[in-house]
Amino acid sequence: MLLECLCISCIYGISPFVENHILKFIGIETFMIICALLFFILISLYFTQFHDHNIYKDVAYLNQNYHLYGYIVLFVVAFYIVGTYLYLHVLKNNKPHLVSTLTAIYPMITLFFAFLFFEEQINLYQFIGILMIVLGIATIEMNK
Repeated sequence: MLLECLCISCIYGISPFVENHILKFIGIETFMIICALLFFILISLYFTQFHDHNIYKDVAYLNQNYHLYGYIVLFVVAFYIVGTYLYLHVLKNNKPHLVSTLTAIYPMITLFFAFLFFEEQINLYQFIGILMIVLGIATIEMNK
């Protein structure tokens, strides 16, 4: 798991610089449409070739539980589309390292909602870790 998380961190660490560079030449909307099309095409090709049994099973389950379609639409609109647009808008007009640092408070938000909705317990180490993230972000912001 650690190696995979490090790979994800590398990808997420590099992507703001690439996105910022691309957004100097094209609009946010164009970038989002191209990314969405590529994402759809590549994911469709991959999963239909290697994981089609899961897709058929999941679609059958969704067809029996229509309310889940509503959740998926809400999730895509609220989190993917709005979140990505806001992120790219901020990224286009600011330095990538600052945007990445400031958006790194999401573990604090995740922990809060996990506590609030899923009644997860927050231990001392988690609290100290979140506090360190907030203090780190505050330190970076004071240095601007």
